[in-house]
Amino acid sequence: MKKILLFAVISVLIASISVTSISAQSQSDIPSWVKGVADFWVKGNISDSEFGESISFLIEQNIIQVEIPNSDEYQNINTIRNLEVENKKLEVENRKLKQENAELQSLIDDLLGIDTLGTTDSYSEYLDNGCHRDYPYLWSDGLCYTTSEPNCPTNKPYIWSDRFCYSSPEYLSNGCHSNYPYLWSDRFCYDAPEYLAN
Repeated sequence: MKKILLFAVISVLIASISVTSISAQSQSDIPSWVKGVADFWVKGNISDSEFGESISFLIEQNIIQVEIPNSDEYQNINTIRNLEVENKKLEVENRKLKQENAELQSLIDDLLGIDTLGTTDSYSEYLDNGCHRDYPYLWSDGLCYTTSEPNCPTNKPYIWSDRFCYSSPEYLSNGCHSNYPYLWSDRFCYDAPEYLAN
């Protein structure tokens, strides 16, 4: 019995090392006394240290094989745990920011005298891009439209006010429309050059 107790104490010391998996050899290789020791421990007849010694003996005799995780596995597990903790923190922070945002929206509505329950537009009618919900598409010219900006081909890179693509700009550097490119002395644009008599 003292031998069993000695083995149990040694087992506790080894069992305290981080063990990821324990695989027993075939059932017939495990001595019958091991089952008895486990039964004594479960019933409280032997202490944890005595049981640990027994497990230690089993490991030393290769009756139980212990695989210790390599450093990469441990690092991956540690990284995952850290990411889970950070994720929880971010979820809490996100809830706080949403609450803060709702309070600020209410405060702004109160300050502007906006009745959010009435028919008056609220600033919340505006999208993240700054456009009103009725004109949700922000184009490269900085204006908001009801349709998305067309993707013009490289041979027609200019978008005119009719929302079609052209090979030249709609308005020229003189301020005239491309259809009326000539600026006359009367400050109007025409489709033909001004004739100047000497």
